[in-house]
Amino acid sequence: MVLFGDYHTHTKFSHGKGTVEENARTAREMGLKQIAITDHGLGHIAFGLRKCKLPHLAREIKEASEKYGIKIYKGVEANIIGLDGQIDIPLDYMDSFDIILCGFHKFVWPNTVNDFFNFFLPNFFLDLFNIQSSSKRVELNTAAIINNIKRFPVDVLTHINYGLKVDCRRVAKACAEHGTFIEINGKRTSYTDAEMMDMLDTGVKFIINSDAHSPSRVGDVRICLELIKRVNIPRERIVNLEGEPQWRSRRERKKRW
Repeated sequence: MVLFGDYHTHTKFSHGKGTVEENARTAREMGLKQIAITDHGLGHIAFGLRKCKLPHLAREIKEASEKYGIKIYKGVEANIIGLDGQIDIPLDYMDSFDIILCGFHKFVWPNTVNDFFNFFLPNFFLDLFNIQSSSKRVELNTAAIINNIKRFPVDVLTHINYGLKVDCRRVAKACAEHGTFIEINGKRTSYTDAEMMDMLDTGVKFIINSDAHSPSRVGDVRICLELIKRVNIPRERIVNLEGEPQWRSRRERKKRW
């Protein structure tokens, strides 16, 4: 199996340890044709991408792409910040990015006080103390993710079930209906093989990414390949194996907001 591109990598613009150029260099050494720089969304308290840095990011992407001869997408890993699916990318900044990944992260500014007490705080403590989520909590979390997919032009849903327990089948069904890829994450597997089989049943398509926070891990998808082999996921269901993903056009994405 040949990985065409790695579409989830971080740099010093947020939580990563390397530069855009270093990520691009590793990608070329790994034989990748494309990568995406997807630093954390604007609402991440400690590691969020800052608006004032966007022109610098664009310049570094252009320079690295020309130097190493690979396509580099200017992306972002946005944060879900509310039960209504709200994300931390203002509408007037949506078009600043080529692709939008989205996931749940703990240390972000919630959309409202209600979201802090009824979304972030309960999930934070459940995860911290490894307590099983109630069916009601799973229902609320699942609704938040589905709202996110319906309301915003999310190209990739990252590391589902990580810190936020959801109904994987229902989330996957919504992704399939709205053209959002589900990520198989190269750092961690946060769902069971049975849950993966449930997602497969919906017809959703997957994308495998490294979630690299250092240049040395760009293109490292060994965990993903092990899962694909173990669960026997058909290759045609993985959009970045041996070919370029079919991203939605800007015009199609704009219909979503």
